[in-house]
Amino acid sequence: MTVKMNLFCKSLMICWVMVLWGTWSFAAPFTGAVPWSELADRLEEKGVVMIDLPVIDCPLGVADEAPSHLVIQVIENTLYEWKEYEFFSGDGKIRLAVEMVKPEARFLRAGESKTLLNASRLFGGGMDSGSDAPESGLARGAVIGSDDREKITNTEVFPWNNIVYIDMQDESGHWFYDTGFLISPYAVVTCGDTLYDFQTKKWFSNFVVTAGQYFNDTNQWVAAPFGSIHDSSDVLNGKFHDTGLNEYNYGALLMPEKFTGIDTFMPLEFDFRPSGPVNYVGYPGFVGGYSGQGDMWRTSGNAIGYEGVDERILKTNIDMSNGGYGGPLYTYNSTTKSRRVIAIMVYNGDNPNYNSACRLVSADKYSFTQWLAYTPGSSPNPPNPPNPPNPGYSHSSYVPYYSRSAGRWTGLAMTNRNNGSNQVLIEYYSGSGISQGSENKEIPANGQTSFAIQAQDGSEGWIKISSTKSLKGLALVGQNAPECMFDMDLKTSLNTRLRLAHLAADTKWNSLVMICNPNDNTTNITYKVYSKSGSLVATRSNSIVANGSVQENLYSLFGQALTGSMIIESTQPVTAFLLYDSNQTTWKAGLSAIPVQ
Repeated sequence: MTVKMNLFCKSLMICWVMVLWGTWSFAAPFTGAVPWSELADRLEEKGVVMIDLPVIDCPLGVADEAPSHLVIQVIENTLYEWKEYEFFSGDGKIRLAVEMVKPEARFLRAGESKTLLNASRLFGGGMDSGSDAPESGLARGAVIGSDDREKITNTEVFPWNNIVYIDMQDESGHWFYDTGFLISPYAVVTCGDTLYDFQTKKWFSNFVVTAGQYFNDTNQWVAAPFGSIHDSSDVLNGKFHDTGLNEYNYGALLMPEKFTGIDTFMPLEFDFRPSGPVNYVGYPGFVGGYSGQGDMWRTSGNAIGYEGVDERILKTNIDMSNGGYGGPLYTYNSTTKSRRVIAIMVYNGDNPNYNSACRLVSADKYSFTQWLAYTPGSSPNPPNPPNPPNPGYSHSSYVPYYSRSAGRWTGLAMTNRNNGSNQVLIEYYSGSGISQGSENKEIPANGQTSFAIQAQDGSEGWIKISSTKSLKGLALVGQNAPECMFDMDLKTSLNTRLRLAHLAADTKWNSLVMICNPNDNTTNITYKVYSKSGSLVATRSNSIVANGSVQENLYSLFGQALTGSMIIESTQPVTAFLLYDSNQTTWKAGLSAIPVQ
């Protein structure tokens, strides 16, 4: 649970604005949107000085590469999504090519990329003071060591006008506050703890959102340069509600109106893993031993490691204190000269050695995309966004064997060689056909992912992978003692006749046949061994339960040494794999079963 700053007294004068909500909508364009075709003219109209950036025309075949950066941002009230591809030139410097996904799907020429990236970084001004980049030497700690946080003195310019102070009440009527940041005219992202107390299973309410708040030293009061907005609806991702894990500790406030004068919002970058400087800005309750007084502060430190499911938690040594949770952790991109939010600061239980942040990962991009596109409608209580609909899985892949038993682990590596993102459902089944869990992934266009599977601890079985587009990849099964590993390609077809081209089953080598039955009925299996000259040597039969699998040691199954080849016949389509396992060394090797007529 996040420990929040109790606000029994807060000298902020705010007006109550009565606003009617409209229908729940993600499609309506933002008012005052400047379209992509007019963005260059808008830059010129605002007097934005275009800085030179190392951009190039998108080369042929760029779509076959994995993008270096995946970015989403609302610029001048238009939603943009793009991919950046980094290339090293002959002089050893980085060159950047940009593929735009939204509002148009196209490969950009160098001039267009320059327009987009300058718009991303410069709208609103105040972005490029000499001390502002790369922001890598400001602070350390949790608070660890000295408190070196620095107060933001002009909160009315981009990007500091995106940072919001959030007031909320618990069920007892006590006021608290945390930090958040605008991602669009109507959506604020913050940590899940700001919306829902997992320990007590209670929701916070009566949210008041104030953008760019600061303490006016002259008048000794808290100033709200853009005013405050009431009656926001809180939206929490279901995984945090169910588990309370920091890996999913994020949510959103959807506002009934927007702040006048804020039209561009900080870029969000998904799946980025910094190994060095990171930055933070927010509203900590205590700074340098005294109350933060409602001021905005920033600090910098380093990414010092990763942990949790899919390493979704970034550990950092930046300073943090109550009230600052929910603020953005961001990086400074020296190539594009821009800040990008990569994570959300979350409470990690007063750990004295590091602070934690929930990373933005592409598997969560569905939720962020919905919040980014939200506009108010007609309902006073818009519902939480539904669970992502079944995306229409049209491709299936199979792994005949996995293990999470003692001393063993299994990993998956998958690549998406398509121009669109790929929604992936991974399901785990035991040999007896019982579900051992599932997980979802999203692989960006021409992207790749690899991870240790999250099947039930101690289980063994097989894996079904459903995806919206075709996949390529493999599974790795490792053993700790003695250390060894083998791999299997993802199987993309099922067949009733399969050939294993080589057998080596005797006292020195085990030939282990692994077969999965992704059908709703029991499948009968017949194994036929053929000699090197093509004669049928022996047959054996068994069955595999619905959605089950088997591992057969051929030397034990047949009771004799085997060479030659094998045909596997089944009453329903299956897939299979053969593992050669040495009895004298740690050597292992695999052979995929080949479909035959």
